Amino acid sequence: MPPSDGAINNEMNFLYQDDLLFPDYSLYTTWYILRHNGVDCDPIEPYLFTNQTMTEVFGKYSDFKSACFLCSYENYQNTLQAAKHIKESFPGTRTELIGEYPHSADEILKTGSFDAVVRGEWDKTLFALIKTIVKKGTSSVSYPGVSYIHKGAIHHNPDSKPMTDTEVEHLPFAEYEILPENVYTALSLETARGNPYFNVFPPSRYGKVWRYISAMGILERIVKCEKYFDRVKEPRIIISDEYFTGDDKRLHDLAQAIRKKKMDIKLHYRCRCSDLMEESLTANLTAFTGGIILDPVFGHNFGLRKIKKGYDKLIITYSARYLKKYGLAEKSIYNFVTGFPWESDNLIKQTKDFAAELEDAYGVKTNIEEYSKISAYRFGNYE
Repeated sequence: MPPSDGAINNEMNFLYQDDLLFPDYSLYTTWYILRHNGVDCDPIEPYLFTNQTMTEVFGKYSDFKSACFLCSYENYQNTLQAAKHIKESFPGTRTELIGEYPHSADEILKTGSFDAVVRGEWDKTLFALIKTIVKKGTSSVSYPGVSYIHKGAIHHNPDSKPMTDTEVEHLPFAEYEILPENVYTALSLETARGNPYFNVFPPSRYGKVWRYISAMGILERIVKCEKYFDRVKEPRIIISDEYFTGDDKRLHDLAQAIRKKKMDIKLHYRCRCSDLMEESLTANLTAFTGGIILDPVFGHNFGLRKIKKGYDKLIITYSARYLKKYGLAEKSIYNFVTGFPWESDNLIKQTKDFAAELEDAYGVKTNIEEYSKISAYRFGNYE
């Protein structure tokens, strides 16, 4: 059976739709923080983000002095253009960028679209930025983790401290009560931050320090999500973490709680192939798994070593074997990439052959993408 070439079918398809798959959890968390701290804000859904809608919204506030833009890797160019439009339409407006973005603060500030960029974990700094918004234009340059332009020069404040486990545990739940009905396919949920391992899908947002919400904290958020299933097309939850399966005990406790409460939960998440070498972990996943994404990237050891993946082909094979053993193979998909600038035709063939072998032997799905067709913001530059 040949591997899928950029096209996924059956129920796994929803994991790879580009349009309106799930709401941005960080965006809805931001709206919660703003609204519950007395900030008057009009949320604009990303799919409605046009110059016209921005002009209409900003036009309601005749005395506003600053505009904060929450960015994601995929929407970086749109965010850049949006900020430029606001500065041109409302001269004197101070624009600030928060979220995740593909370039350094220096590069972004040099575009002229932004006056300040928040580095690191943006939501921690957002509590401080709220004071800036409430004061209608007072400067944010005193806050940690902010880069800004002053008198034509770029300045960088010291980095803000990463959130602790306790702070991550008590992050607010997303403001899903304002979610438009029947627009998104599924809901999203954050349960951990950081990734101690190399990961290229996507570049790490929160560094290498892994901090997580407890099993009971996850369960509480799942119950909250269930209240909003009537607003999405499928009663499913996509975990937005870069690294969900980082702790066997946490997954064990979550599985036990879900089984005890007899909950029918469908979580979709990313997993490292090497995590599945812990057989007890794989067994616990059966309690709540709707879909698993694995990102080995290469089907040959040369490429895995070159990008410092941390495991080899044998580990990938064993992970597929355990998925089959526990009935998770049909719910799992392996992402491979071919066509790197340094990759020979023979290495490309090795990846494609290996992907086909995984499908035939273990019943998992595979997806092969071409390096040249992948957004640089999503993958980075691996020349």
